[in-house]
Amino acid sequence: MLNDHKRSEQTPHASDEYFRDWFEHAHDLIQIMQPDGLILYANRAWRKVLGYSESEIAGLSLQDIIHPSSLSHCMEIFQRIMAADEANDLMEAVLLTRDGRSIVVEGNSHCHSVHGKPAVMCSIFRDITLRKQAEKERGYLFNYALDLHCIAGFDGYFKQLNPAWEKILGWSEAELLSKPYSEFIHPDDRDATMHQIRSIMEGSNLLSGSHVVENRYLCKDGTCKWLSWASFVHVEEGLIFAAARDISESKRIHAALREVMQWQRAILDNAAYAIITSTPEGLITSFNPAAERMLGYTAEEMIGLQTPALIHDETEIAARAQELSIELGETIEPGFDVFLVKARRNLPNEYEWTCIRKNGIRLPTLISITALRDEANSIIGFLGMFVDISERKRIEQLLRAKNEDLKTFAYTVSHDLKAPLRGISGYAQELERRHKEGLSERAQFCITQIITASRNLDNLIEDLLKYSRLDAEVPTLTDIKLPDLVKSILRDCNHTLTELSVEVRVNIPPITVHTWERGLHQILSNLIDNAIKYARHAKPPRLTISAEALPEGYLITVTDNGVGFDMKYHDRIFGLFNRLVRADEFEGTGTGLSIVKKLIEKLGGSIRATSAPGQGATFFAELPMTTITETMS
Repeated sequence: MLNDHKRSEQTPHASDEYFRDWFEHAHDLIQIMQPDGLILYANRAWRKVLGYSESEIAGLSLQDIIHPSSLSHCMEIFQRIMAADEANDLMEAVLLTRDGRSIVVEGNSHCHSVHGKPAVMCSIFRDITLRKQAEKERGYLFNYALDLHCIAGFDGYFKQLNPAWEKILGWSEAELLSKPYSEFIHPDDRDATMHQIRSIMEGSNLLSGSHVVENRYLCKDGTCKWLSWASFVHVEEGLIFAAARDISESKRIHAALREVMQWQRAILDNAAYAIITSTPEGLITSFNPAAERMLGYTAEEMIGLQTPALIHDETEIAARAQELSIELGETIEPGFDVFLVKARRNLPNEYEWTCIRKNGIRLPTLISITALRDEANSIIGFLGMFVDISERKRIEQLLRAKNEDLKTFAYTVSHDLKAPLRGISGYAQELERRHKEGLSERAQFCITQIITASRNLDNLIEDLLKYSRLDAEVPTLTDIKLPDLVKSILRDCNHTLTELSVEVRVNIPPITVHTWERGLHQILSNLIDNAIKYARHAKPPRLTISAEALPEGYLITVTDNGVGFDMKYHDRIFGLFNRLVRADEFEGTGTGLSIVKKLIEKLGGSIRATSAPGQGATFFAELPMTTITETMS
């Protein structure tokens, strides 16, 4: 171990077997070196950690085992110890192993003098590499954590803070350490927070463990942040170790969510419609007051149940299952899926149902069911809205009865008016035919006027009958090639077009419309007849018919260069029997455009016009993409 007799003299106790054995089996690293830094002795732990054999120690100096980053610092300390002949305080150093690795040690050294001169320096170190690495890793967690970490003392001041404090609150570390932490707590939360902290510090049962507190901290810009704290108290050291998370956004979201839920609850509670929600499996989760009033059950009776049979007619459910099976092309079994199958597919799902109230009374309702989905488009439930249509059904039945009465009245009036009208016209024509030679010029004029008035009245009665039949007629849907339909109408009025020398322009692309053929035929016929009639005096009369497809339907326009009209009378021209010109100028009963309006509204469309006196007129007929059946339902 010792290199020669001289070294034995310099270390008089090293020859003692007792001390030698104690040094060799010590867990700490022990070394003895000369004042010039040459190592005289290193124990087994030292040799194992630094990787040197016993024989390799000879010739090693302090410079060989100290990392360059620590060398000057360590040499300065060793020289100061030798000069003062005293032990140093605890020091840290970085040593180099034989294979070049770095290890961190801490310990102290003592200089032994002989005859007043430094003879040897004894050092005892402990390998703290793992501890330093752990501290470094903890430092990473502390310094780079997104949450606010701190160590605070029982004296009311912060002792250590991580950078997240400045990033989140805006205060510098120096500002936060310079004042009691209570000054950074929102005034409204200060007393409660400090009371909780004192309770934690004083409670004998709270010497250890974690404690959660929520409060607001003031930011440097004058705003505040909500923080949620988890803390650990070490009473013996008088320290509080704490971490806080910024929950301001969470608080804002929860507040907004509470407000939305309050609004939703207010809507549900005060809605005129019965609203019922369910789980994806159909278990009822809410049953609003309107549903209680409509169906007679309380929410407590219904929530948690899956009860289509309880409030619905089983026969009606079975019939709807058959309808849906045909519509969707798959077998739909009678049961709760009848109500949900279309909602699951995001298809329109509004039908009339008969609901059965708790007292057994049957109630006609219109029910719309929608699937509720989350952000991933997964169904999280269903919402059903129930509307009591009893009054509507009563009015519809009353209107049907009134319509039947009107039809009967119209036919009766037609028969009662046409019979004497035919007599008047017939007798007038007989007078004209048999006694014309014996009549004066005035008498002949009167007979002609009677015959003309009779004919006009007959046309008026026919138009009135046509108008009255519109409500009763049930449309049937077919695919209609619009260009072919227009050609057919123009062919029917070809004689008039030729006689008046009307210039006709047709600009209709190959559009196929799925609608009511007779209704569309009547609309276009009336618009074309109207244009020819009011343009007959133009030189030359012109008629333009065009059409185009729109995103939600079709637009058909009919334009003439006739007399036109003042736009202030726009709505009046579509009224029954309304005419803006004298009968002696243009023939007609004033029903043509009113029939157009009634028919196009029956098709779910609309009619409008633009014009100016003497500038002709353009009529715009808009038809929807939807079928008549969908529109009427």
